[in-house]
Amino acid sequence: MIPLDDPTSHHEEDYHSHDFFTEEGEHVCTIEFDDLEDERGGLWGELSVTWHLGQKGAMPFIAFERVNLLTKTGAIGKVISRLEGSSYLANWQQGMDVSIYRTIVEFRSGASEGAWMEWREGSADDTPFLLYPWIASSGTSIIFGPPGSNKSMFAERLSLGIALNEETFGHKPTVGGPVMYLDFEDEITPQEFRLTAFARDMDMEPKDLEGLIFHERVTKNLKSAKRRIRRLVRELGIVMVVVDSVGRARGGDVSASDITIKLFESLATLRVPVLAIDHMTKEENKRVWTGNYDAREAMPIGSVYTQASTRLAWFMNVLPDSSDTFKKYNVYNTKHNHVVQQDTRGLIFRAESDEWGNIHNASFEVNDMSHYVAPVIKRSKQTELLMWHFEQQKENGEVIPMTLKDMDGSGITSSTIRNTVTDKRKDWWDKIMGSGSLYTISNMGLEAAHAIKIQTEA
Repeated sequence: MIPLDDPTSHHEEDYHSHDFFTEEGEHVCTIEFDDLEDERGGLWGELSVTWHLGQKGAMPFIAFERVNLLTKTGAIGKVISRLEGSSYLANWQQGMDVSIYRTIVEFRSGASEGAWMEWREGSADDTPFLLYPWIASSGTSIIFGPPGSNKSMFAERLSLGIALNEETFGHKPTVGGPVMYLDFEDEITPQEFRLTAFARDMDMEPKDLEGLIFHERVTKNLKSAKRRIRRLVRELGIVMVVVDSVGRARGGDVSASDITIKLFESLATLRVPVLAIDHMTKEENKRVWTGNYDAREAMPIGSVYTQASTRLAWFMNVLPDSSDTFKKYNVYNTKHNHVVQQDTRGLIFRAESDEWGNIHNASFEVNDMSHYVAPVIKRSKQTELLMWHFEQQKENGEVIPMTLKDMDGSGITSSTIRNTVTDKRKDWWDKIMGSGSLYTISNMGLEAAHAIKIQTEA
C-alpha cells in the first residue's frame, strides 16, 4: 500500500490542494478542498480527489462533494470507504487525515506564509502598475461611469495592450500575457466584434488575435464560477482578469456590504490583477451632471466597500458634445493606493460602423497632459429656459418638478416654454408619470446645463 503521508501542499484563501508522490517521484493523487467556509458548527468545503498514477489523464474519484472537515465520521468516513473501493493501492485514511489537518491549520490561520520586510529601493521592476496609470499590479482596479460611456470597450482596449505586451497610450505593461474577460452581461460574439474593431485600427491580421483574450461567460455570480476561473487562470497563464460587471458578479444586493466584501475576497484568490467595470446610481449621475460636487468625488453604485476595496478607481465622465461614434471624456482618478493621485486624463473614442450597425473600426486616444473643456452651447431662448430651471435646483442637486405655468417665472414667453418642453427640445425634459403636468430636467438636459455652467465659469 502506497503511504500518503507527506504531500506537496498549496493553499490560497479558501482553496487548498495536496499532491502525493511515490518515493520515485511519480504523482499518485491529489486531494483538494475548495470553497472553505466556517458555518453550521463546522469547517465545510468541497472535496475533490483525483488519481494520477498510471493514468494518461487524471481520473476523478470524488468531485466537489460538500463535507465537514471537523467530523471524521459521516461524510468523510463514507468518502474514505468509496476511495478504498476505487483503489486499494493507497492508504486513503492516512492521506485524508494529513490533508484535513494541513487544510485546517492553514485556513484557520487566515494568513500567508509570511516574510521579513527588507529595505527596498524603488525601480521600474517594483512599479505599482500593471499598465500605467490605469491598472494596478495587484488587487482590483475599477472603471466606472454612466451608461453608454464605453467602459467595457476601454477595458477591452487596455486588455489588448497587455495581451500583446505592447505600448498602450504611451506606456508598456510591466507584464504581458493572456487576459481573461469574465463576462456576466453578454455572450462572446459582441466582444469579438469590439476586439476585431480595435485590431483593424492597429493594422492587425485576424490570426494575430488568437490566444490573446479568453472569454468566459458566467450566468450566475462569481462565487458559482470561482473554482473553474481559478483553474483556468493557472492553466492558461492568465496575467489579468477583467470583470464585466461588478454588479452582476455580486449576485445580490449591490448595496450589501457583506456581499461586496465576499466578492472582493473571491477576486483576491485569483492571484492576478483584476480590472473591474461598474456603474453609478441615477442620483449620483445627476449630482455630477448638475455640478454640485467635483467629479473626483463620484462613487461606483452600491456599497462603499466597492471603492474601499479597490487599489485604483477611474471615473469616465462623458462630455455633452459626444455621439455613438465619437465621445469625449474626462477621466478622473477617484481612488489611489500605494501611489499619489493621478492627474485627470482627457480621452477620445472614435468608431465606424458597418451596414448592420456593428462597430467596424474603433480607437481610443488619451491626452495625458490635460482634460477637456465642455463646448460652448448657444444661449438660445430654449437654453435660457433650461439654465433658469437648472439654477432652481436645491443645494444637494435634487431636481425640482415644475408645471409649464411655473416656468413662466423664467421670463420666457408661454408659447416658447410649451414649444421647448413638449416639442422642440423635449429631450431636455422628463414628464413625471402620474403627476398630471409636472416636468423635470432629463439626464440629457442636465448634461447640457452642466456644460453651459462650465463654459460660463471659464
